[in-house]
Amino acid sequence: MDIPAELVQDTQARFLNRRAQRTEQLERLNVRGLIETDSAARVEARLARLGVPMPDAHALVQGHEPLAQLTSRLPQDTRQNVERLLGANDLVGVAYLDLARAAARAVARVVLRDRRGRTTGYGTGWLCSPRLLITNNHVLTSPDDARTAAAEFDYELRPDGTLRDRVTLSLDPDTLFLTSEPLDYTIVAVGGDTAPFGWIPCFGGADRNVLGEALSIIQHPSGEPKQVALRENRLVDRLPDFLHYETDTAPGSSGNLNVEFAQAVTPAPAPVA
Repeated sequence: MDIPAELVQDTQARFLNRRAQRTEQLERLNVRGLIETDSAARVEARLARLGVPMPDAHALVQGHEPLAQLTSRLPQDTRQNVERLLGANDLVGVAYLDLARAAARAVARVVLRDRRGRTTGYGTGWLCSPRLLITNNHVLTSPDDARTAAAEFDYELRPDGTLRDRVTLSLDPDTLFLTSEPLDYTIVAVGGDTAPFGWIPCFGGADRNVLGEALSIIQHPSGEPKQVALRENRLVDRLPDFLHYETDTAPGSSGNLNVEFAQAVTPAPAPVA
């Protein structure tokens, strides 16, 4: 799948135009840390979402109480999430793996085909409701694109290196198709039974992320079996309609799911096995 040249140019221009702000934010992250990089209100809201009482979150952000003193009063799971967010401890509970697995099930490889059924490219999409899949506009530009495309779930390797049996579902743009070229997203209905895969809702609240927070990127790079980027991924810049983050991706990753399983995304009800 070729990414339109105009989209690449717009993305590059947006990235270059933010170079000064991004450099300043990265320097502040590396020297002063997360608390002094993002706004106090956003950091406090993020800490509160992780389970820190708001008065304690305010005291920490304002420098009125040391991190170690605050976390000593918190439940273990909350303490671990807070320490990981603030870079004091990179360890997570093993439940993180369960949450990651549940989230990954909602991610599908989008297979693009022409009218004769020949494969022309790949993308990545994920279920944002029980019936809807979200991906990029440059993956699915029009209802006609969606009518000949398909979503392949469970296209991934087993622990022994063999491929799982994938589940291929058609897309149903006649039921719903929403797209935005400026924001580069498409939401389309999925035909068939999506219940086994669960879904992950979209959130836009100020408590969902802070600059410097680690992310995990689930994707189908170059149309390959599902993969996840776990290391060296962090949010480095926030624009009104876009997030900039560091990670490894490839063509075919377009539409990937960017989440912090233990902190940023609450998965839908557990998928039915």
